[in-house]
Amino acid sequence: MMAAEKTLLALEQRLSRWTLLDSASPHPLWPDPSESSAFLKAVDLLLGTIRSWDSSLSRDGASPILASCLDRAHNLLQAAVFRLSDEFVSLASAGQLQPSDDFDDHGEDDDEEDIPVAQPLSDFDIAIEIFPPGVVSDLHEIAKRMVAAGFADGVCHVYSSNRREFLDESASRVGFGGDRPYSSGGGREEESDGDLQNGIEKWIQAIKLAVHVLFPSERRLADQIFTGYPSVANYCFMEVSRGLMDRFLQFADEVCVSGRSVERLFEVLRMFETLTELLPELDGLFSGSAACAFLCTEAADIRRRLGDTIRAIFREFEVAIQRDSSKPVPGGGLHPLTRYVMNYMKVACDYKPTLDVIFAPPSGGGGAVGVAPEGGLTAETLWIMELLMSNLEAKTKAYTDPAQRHLFLMNNWRYIVSKVRDSEGLASLLGAEWIRNQGAKVKQNQAWYQRSAWGKVVSTLVLQGATADASLAPRTVVREKMRIFSNLFDENVKEQSGWTVPDEQLRREIRSAVAEMVIPPYQEFLTKFRHQLSGKGAGGEAVVKYIPEELRDRLDELFGGRPPGC
Repeated sequence: MMAAEKTLLALEQRLSRWTLLDSASPHPLWPDPSESSAFLKAVDLLLGTIRSWDSSLSRDGASPILASCLDRAHNLLQAAVFRLSDEFVSLASAGQLQPSDDFDDHGEDDDEEDIPVAQPLSDFDIAIEIFPPGVVSDLHEIAKRMVAAGFADGVCHVYSSNRREFLDESASRVGFGGDRPYSSGGGREEESDGDLQNGIEKWIQAIKLAVHVLFPSERRLADQIFTGYPSVANYCFMEVSRGLMDRFLQFADEVCVSGRSVERLFEVLRMFETLTELLPELDGLFSGSAACAFLCTEAADIRRRLGDTIRAIFREFEVAIQRDSSKPVPGGGLHPLTRYVMNYMKVACDYKPTLDVIFAPPSGGGGAVGVAPEGGLTAETLWIMELLMSNLEAKTKAYTDPAQRHLFLMNNWRYIVSKVRDSEGLASLLGAEWIRNQGAKVKQNQAWYQRSAWGKVVSTLVLQGATADASLAPRTVVREKMRIFSNLFDENVKEQSGWTVPDEQLRREIRSAVAEMVIPPYQEFLTKFRHQLSGKGAGGEAVVKYIPEELRDRLDELFGGRPPGC
């Protein structure tokens, strides 16, 4: 018997205690350090023998006996690698930190596969030690032998399968299972706003957890276990993380395609900001390997598409404002469109730095006709204000009473100005000059309202020509003037008590301005023609229906929002 045959026989006998066990339920070796050490030494001896025989055959030429021994040695090595693979899986599954060590199994049934997962986190500034140091060292020793034996693909497969399950379960722990934002693919009609918002919230939580905590931990673990084999470590990390990262990007991609309604803006903005925040970390995690770098490219492309979606949502918002054909509210009050647009833009201002980036003008680009000019959120906001005001002015045509038209514009302009003044973001965007100009429009419409609504009433107190002289004015003319004034005044108060001025301060200002317009000439008329107005009328009624203070009391009934007759 040749020396090679004797060596091979000795190796077969030595390894048989570990390779000939029932593979269905082999007794784990690593709980016994002496047993695992003996197995690794036997594998090392086998690897060294194979390398020596390969060298001999290359140097000395063909030897049928040595070649036969080498074939048997490779078969023995394969059996040893199978056992190493089983031990790797056993260690990787049983050696993870238990729920009390930064993980949580939430009391799952004991008969289910035990894959501990990370608890939902609010503080991402942590690092997870997935295995105790001793287990990492043991896994490294096994992986080193499997790679040396030419089974790098095999160890990558068992390693990646185990770690992918961990990542998937960890993402599921914060509610992200990779479900599509529109579960049936039929569009937003089949998915409620709440469902999508909840899905995006879970996406944000999960991707932050993955990029800040899980992926760095997996990167570190792969580097530790495959120390000395950087290409294997890179490949394993890519295989572990790619599936979850793909699902993150697929979810965001489907939001880009399907989430362009106006109501989606703020969720999509948060997704854009999240990817903006995470891209540098993704570059640090994945760009070191060509196998992983494409994930960075895809993430950057999704971020760009989210920006496109946000711009598209603003275009939808603009079109919705332009096309809003709802009628003005009864009583000239605040229109729901005004309230909605201003509240929408107030919240949008919270995202000003992000929206300035999204609306930054392209180099050398020119805007298309009929769309918002480029220039950040300021230009976009000015454009939206212009669209809103144009629509409101068009709505006034539905009012037959000019005074009510001006009241409608006054109410809505005042709300716009107040909303801008109360919002630091809107005020800084639109500027003091814009606010002054719109405030001037409020005052202008107030003056027009007063002239339209009360000019005719006050004009009844004016006598022309000789009748303007108190001593010459006929009693009947003066009393007729007073009667007409009282009737017109009552009609105005009755009609306008059903009109609406929601802003309390503006309501007081208008009532006071009307009083200043009506009461002084009324007081003067009473004083100037007191003789003609004294006594009773032909029917015994009082000629003077109101004293001046009673006019003020009646004017306080204006804009109560009560329909006439109530």
